[in-house]
Parts: sequence; structure tokens; C-alpha cells
Amino acid sequence: MPQSWRIVTYNTWKCEGLYRDRLEWMAHGLSALAPDIVCLQEAFECLEANVDTVATLAKRLGLRVHVLRSREKIRSFQGKDHRSWSNLAILSNATLKERRDVKLVSHSLDPDRWALRLNLDFDPGVSVSVVNTHFTHIRGTSGILGRRAQARQLADRLRVETDPTIFCGDLNAVWGSEDLEALVELDWAEPVEEDPGGTFIGERAGSIPDPRRIDHIQVKSGKHLKTRRERRFPALLSPCGPHGEYPSDHAALVADISVEAA
Repeated sequence: MPQSWRIVTYNTWKCEGLYRDRLEWMAHGLSALAPDIVCLQEAFECLEANVDTVATLAKRLGLRVHVLRSREKIRSFQGKDHRSWSNLAILSNATLKERRDVKLVSHSLDPDRWALRLNLDFDPGVSVSVVNTHFTHIRGTSGILGRRAQARQLADRLRVETDPTIFCGDLNAVWGSEDLEALVELDWAEPVEEDPGGTFIGERAGSIPDPRRIDHIQVKSGKHLKTRRERRFPALLSPCGPHGEYPSDHAALVADISVEAA
């Protein structure tokens, strides 16, 4: 009997804009999607201000949390400078089988990039590898070379993975670009249905959206389980704030998938 899951990847835009309001809008929007797995990037955490994007969203969604604390920096939040983090996280109801984080090749101007990599048991005999990452944002030739190196790092690991793989993240490049060539070459499932839409929607309604999609969800089969991607589509696109503000400057990306015996 096939199992069907809904996967969401979402860049939460750290503490920018109307953060506390946005956090509520994100929680509402994600709850409405009823996801089984949520991969978050740029998830703001600040101990001094007692705010934690991941913990708040996980509580609202009723999901278990796995966090990779990264990209520590002094950031301005509500008029004050605070020590904070821009974390990666994977939320799900599955049981953790194994965790194997990957420290990515760093750019001197953009250090501390990681991939959060988990093997999760959803049911007896249904084990899945879930990877969430955020590649360097640096532009120009050095950025392309950095993302190519990061893509090769993960492709080398995923190529030998025996479990089905769900790969998510903000890759700061479109699928099919030279930056991501090593990843693109893997045997990913094609979606049965693909809804158009780019990643950047801006802070509020009226912003000019970017048609490029740089946030991605890809899935591939494992040795004993076959993965099928039914549909992939952008979400959380509705203005929520008093001046048409969005929950994040990124759209969420959603994929509905099924897994069954190979």
C-alpha cells in the first residue's frame, strides 16, 4: 500500500520585517497545508529576545524538531543588536534513526554553511533520508564555484544512499544551472503535475516577483522503496499584513509524494 506525504520547504527570512506578525502568519499558513515534513531555512533564533522560529512553528504544527544551529551573527531585532542564529530545521512526526550533518565548503565571505541530513523511520520498513540545506548566496564566478562544490559534496553522499531521499533547500540557483550540475545528474523523480511560480515574492503585495525558482524539493527512490512525486507547487502567496505584507519574502514550495515497495 503506497504512503502519501506532503513536503514543504520554506525560507523564513530570519527576523526581517514584521517578524512577530510574520511568525503568526507562517504558522497559520503552514498549518493549513497540513504537511508531514517541513524543511526550514533562515530560521531565526535569539536567546536574548526569547524568540525561536523553529520551536514556535513546530509547536503550532505538532511536529518533532531537529535543528542545526548555524550562521551565528549579531543581527538587529526590534531596535537592538542581538547575538542570533539563522538555523536549518526539519520538522516531522517520524522517529530519528540516524543523523549525519554535512559541513559544506565555505566561501570566505559566507562561512558556516551546512546540510542537515537525517534518516527517519515513518513506519516499520519505511525509512527515508531527508536533507535540508542552504547554499551560498555569493554572486559572480566565486559564488558559482562555491555552489558547484557544495552540490558535489551532497551528490557524492546521496548517490550511495540506499533509502529513498527527500532533498530540500534554498540552493540560490535554478535547477539545471551549472552551479547544481552534480545534483541534477542524480536519478530524481519527475513530478506528474508542476505548478509554475518563482521563489522571491518580495516583502509585500505590489513587489515585483522573481520568476526564478531557487528553493527546491527533489525526491528519488531507494533500494527497496520507490518514490513518486505527484505534484509540486508554490504556497503561502497571500498577503497577510495591514499593508499587504507576506509571511516571508520567499514563497513556500510544496511537493506531494508517494512511497511504495519497489
